[in-house]
Amino acid sequence: MNQIGILSKQELTSAVQDALREWRQPAGADPLAALTLNRQLQQRSACTPRQASQRLIVDALEQLAGVNHEGALILRLHYLDDLKVHLIARQLAMHEGTVNKKQREALAQLVDILFAQEEAAATRQRQTALARLEPPAYLQLFGIEAHLDRLLRQVLAPGPPWLYAIEGIGGIGKTTLADGLLRRAIDQAPALAVAWVTARQRVLNLGGYIDPLPMPALTADALVDALCSQLLPEVATQARLTAREKGELLRSELKRTPHLIVVDNLETVQDVDVLLGHLRDFAGPTKFVLTSRHNLFHAHDIHHFSLPPLDRSESLALIRFEASIRNLPATAAAGDAELAPIYDVVGGNPLALRLVVGQLHIHALPAILHDLTAVNSRKVESLYTFIYRRAWDNLDEPARLLLLAMPLTANHGGDLPFLAAVSLLDDAALRHALDTLVLLNLVDARGELHDRLYSIHSLTRTFLQEQVAKWQSPSLL
Repeated sequence: MNQIGILSKQELTSAVQDALREWRQPAGADPLAALTLNRQLQQRSACTPRQASQRLIVDALEQLAGVNHEGALILRLHYLDDLKVHLIARQLAMHEGTVNKKQREALAQLVDILFAQEEAAATRQRQTALARLEPPAYLQLFGIEAHLDRLLRQVLAPGPPWLYAIEGIGGIGKTTLADGLLRRAIDQAPALAVAWVTARQRVLNLGGYIDPLPMPALTADALVDALCSQLLPEVATQARLTAREKGELLRSELKRTPHLIVVDNLETVQDVDVLLGHLRDFAGPTKFVLTSRHNLFHAHDIHHFSLPPLDRSESLALIRFEASIRNLPATAAAGDAELAPIYDVVGGNPLALRLVVGQLHIHALPAILHDLTAVNSRKVESLYTFIYRRAWDNLDEPARLLLLAMPLTANHGGDLPFLAAVSLLDDAALRHALDTLVLLNLVDARGELHDRLYSIHSLTRTFLQEQVAKWQSPSLL
């Protein structure tokens, strides 16, 4: 396709013509301001868009002169020196028609030069942007297309909100959604700079092992250092700069140029409110996308997106895809009735679904599903530990009592009176416990303005049947 970033060859031709015609006019909206070349020159030289455009044209004219000296000279005389065509014809001893023809040819060549330069710059910028992301942990996306479309429209729209939070239980696909969001933004909005910072401390690999990551805790200073290393490498390498000075330089950059930045796994940050304060200071026009297992409802200026689990059809499609990739043809060809028990046990949690498929190389499906409900394997215990242990350890007694009662609710959930009846908690304790469990994404709250139902994921239900008994405090046994 004859397209670079957001400009086609025809659009670039019109923009170059406009820039040449306006060469001596008072500064206004610059026709070439959208070019990657223009933005990069502004950053390197601290110049205005108009100054950057004129410098790009002058440089391109010098390059053109190497292959078409006469044409480059005509463009200079006509646009930069503001000479009329008849004067140029007299000076060069040409017919006016010849001057016009050579000018059109030279203009087309000039556009070709700028197009090739912009194409190379845009390609380098895209490669740089993609290199800032972590390698994707997926080969194909399932069940998040509508979420991607919605969030992309919002983050690309000008104006607030500046902070977005993708929230949900562990393994539900928050990082995958954030990754897909940035990759689409890179493709659809080439002018938007991106960055990715992770606070992840551990990962559950598809072999069922929890691997610690050699990542320092994400503090406000560490965030600034991580962003400077990606966006302002010349600042990051200046050892004499204090953290405050680096922060000011970073803030200036993020305020001057729109960026889209992901901060992944925010729940592992010790002082979230302090970090949020720094993000607010950096935001606008820059936008931040946060992923967290904890809901950040206490923050007044965050757009919350609770990522739901995959539905039944999406889950079965993921199972078949993973089976095909891993060379499990019998699983890939299995009917819905054969695969449905997987969804019944683990629900639409992508991480759990992929772990089940991985175990099918060694074990039969009934044995794997039995292990999930009876916690009969180290891999299953690792799964539950990775998703639930930290949250469980942070629950007080009312919250634990309510969570243990949640399997008594129907799949669609229970209302407040029902939860009071099954948990035996008084009204104040029940509401406190609900606040805690919803904030930790252990319980889902759904409904409208006047009615709410509270439910749990299928995997949480399975987890509560057996594994949690090993973690309970003596007072709850």
